Amino acid sequence: MKARGLNNRARGSGGKPRGGWIMIELVVAVGILGILLMALGQIQYQLAKFNAIQWTRMRCITAGQGQLDSIAAGGSPIANEEVERLWPGIQVQVERAAGQGDWQGLALVTVTASGQAKGKEVKVELARYISNQKEK
Repeated sequence: MKARGLNNRARGSGGKPRGGWIMIELVVAVGILGILLMALGQIQYQLAKFNAIQWTRMRCITAGQGQLDSIAAGGSPIANEEVERLWPGIQVQVERAAGQGDWQGLALVTVTASGQAKGKEVKVELARYISNQKEK
């Protein structure tokens, strides 16, 4: 091919030089798409982390409510092995204290449930006053 033919290729249909604008536009478009994809990836990661923390919080609340209901209905907490089977990865602690003032005669039962989600500790504390005497 002659040099004259190569020179004509670098010119647009009107005979004006193109100057590489299409390549610059392509690089900018790819750069913007890359930034958008990175932002979407970060959003997806943050949503997954938030979802895992909320799921663990829900399991902690359920385990705590289960313990309180078990104590209120039967007088004894759920065994640790059963808690581990029902809510894997959740640890539950139960504390009892005598009611004070207007709550005298009742027992204040405080249940603390905790678990790990995405490197963050989730802790939920629930409390309920329960009668010391069983009703017949």
